[in-house]
Amino acid sequence: MGGLVVPEIIREVEERLELTPDEKEVVREVLRFTEKQGITWKEHFRLGFLSHIISLIRRARDGEWVAEMDESLFEEVSPTAIQLAQEIVEAFSKEGAEHRSEVLLVSTHYEMALREE
Repeated sequence: MGGLVVPEIIREVEERLELTPDEKEVVREVLRFTEKQGITWKEHFRLGFLSHIISLIRRARDGEWVAEMDESLFEEVSPTAIQLAQEIVEAFSKEGAEHRSEVLLVSTHYEMALREE
């Protein structure tokens, strides 16, 4: 996982995002989930990805969603990245999965990770 062990990753994300105890557990679960998907996050992508996932979960809790976007903005995102994003959004926010823009935004993180492999 890019050189840091999970407790260090959690501390880094916690410091920057002021995580609740429940959100800390979500970070652990997200990292395990993406590991099972075969994704290894480079350090510089991991924080952005985790920040986005925590923000998604917070938006779901508050019933707020990003505005719908033109899907043509995501034409360079591979179907694989979109599928991986769909899987994680469904796993951690069933409501979020109903909002295509949420999935597409997460897919950009996956696309970058896939390109770095």
